[in-house]
Amino acid sequence: MTDADALAALLAQRRQTGADHAAIDAAIFSRFGRVHAVMFTDLVGFSRVVEAFGIVHFLQLIQESEALFIPLIQQHGGTCLKHEGDSLLVVFDAPQQALDAARAMVDATVALNPGRAPEERIEICIGLGYGTVLRIDDNEVWGAGGVRWWARSPCCSRGRGPSSPAWARSWRSPSPPRGSALRKPTPCWDSL
Repeated sequence: MTDADALAALLAQRRQTGADHAAIDAAIFSRFGRVHAVMFTDLVGFSRVVEAFGIVHFLQLIQESEALFIPLIQQHGGTCLKHEGDSLLVVFDAPQQALDAARAMVDATVALNPGRAPEERIEICIGLGYGTVLRIDDNEVWGAGGVRWWARSPCCSRGRGPSSPAWARSWRSPSPPRGSALRKPTPCWDSL
């Protein structure tokens, strides 16, 4: 039985009249709950580039960006769970790993982009979060309050990186309380 099947069975039990929601929720979190740093990436300018240069050009940029970013993610202990269009969903065991990977990814774009035409540049938005999530099989992660905004974070690298001292300090905490999660979008990055 896959994790997805097991979760579906537990959720079906939870829907039953008179179900002990607290006990079922505890079983779900016991089986699937993990504390992870989560990264969601998105390439900047999808619509603009596709309209001007076509989907094949953008697919080339997606392939090039993944060739650039996946090794950096892996070097920093990350696991890429999903590739969706021009976006990546990645988990890390520790927040500092996610922050270091994000910085490395931004640094890579800074090194890559000079001298390239605007339509050839790789620019990335990176949303980061940390807390308890439900990890289902090897390709899905859900979190209360956090996962939704990771995908919508307004933080775009455009050649810059994480710098907020308070934000960076919060990511260095060795063991945040179980169930804690960032509740607001990460501040936009100004400089490394």
